[in-house]
Amino acid sequence: MTRELRGRTAIVGIGEAAIPLMPPGSTPIDAMALAAVAALADAGLTLAEVDGVFAAGLQLFMPTLSLAEYLGIRPRYSDGTQIGGGAFLAHLNHAQAAIMPGSAMSPSSSTAAPSVRRQPLRLACRAEPYERPYRVPGPVAAYALIAGRHMHEFGTTPEQLAEIAVAARRWARLTRAPSRRGR
Repeated sequence: MTRELRGRTAIVGIGEAAIPLMPPGSTPIDAMALAAVAALADAGLTLAEVDGVFAAGLQLFMPTLSLAEYLGIRPRYSDGTQIGGGAFLAHLNHAQAAIMPGSAMSPSSSTAAPSVRRQPLRLACRAEPYERPYRVPGPVAAYALIAGRHMHEFGTTPEQLAEIAVAARRWARLTRAPSRRGR
């Protein structure tokens, strides 16, 4: 986050989908939609007020378009940057820049093309063919597959991988965010 943008934007709602508790047959897009609707409810907003969609997910083809279509919204701005586990931090920075007046990313009503009514795209919202037989339930399982492959190829031990989680938690404690209880 740059100094010019710090303190001028805020995350006002959060939501998550309880992936392990979702009904059988649920798809990644179902989980994304549940989390999005929960975040909007937490912020006191409705789907009609959404004008931007930011999404990433290896289980979906064109996740921003898939999510917008699934939710029945027509965003003015979308970002599907795919850079692994860091995609969501990139999305936060891109969203922040997109809403700041004068930003190169900020949508401008004076240059926006008139809305054209079109039939929605019918995008495939299924896991990739190599993962589908294993019913990968989401990102955690996908990362488990990656970790398993790394262990197989390089001899990495579970203890070495656990140290990554421990180190991440140590860093998180140093930069703990304020509590949401005061809201």
